[in-house]
Amino acid sequence: MMLGRKRKQLLDQLEKLRQEILPEIQAANAAGVQQGKIAEVSHYTRDMIREMCLPPDKAEAEREKRRQRTRRLP
Repeated sequence: MMLGRKRKQLLDQLEKLRQEILPEIQAANAAGVQQGKIAEVSHYTRDMIREMCLPPDKAEAEREKRRQRTRRLP
């Protein structure tokens, strides 16, 4: 189905763009730009910005904590 292929292409492009902007977000954070300001400009949430700026092992631990909290909700 053509629609499925187009969706996959767009998701792949989005992931590539996310990887391109990640160093800029991390550099802004390291330079002291408030995460709220980065979120405002990038349209990511503050939680997403915070997670992007964590070391990879800590970011995965944060994702797991979030999954655990979500599973407990009724």
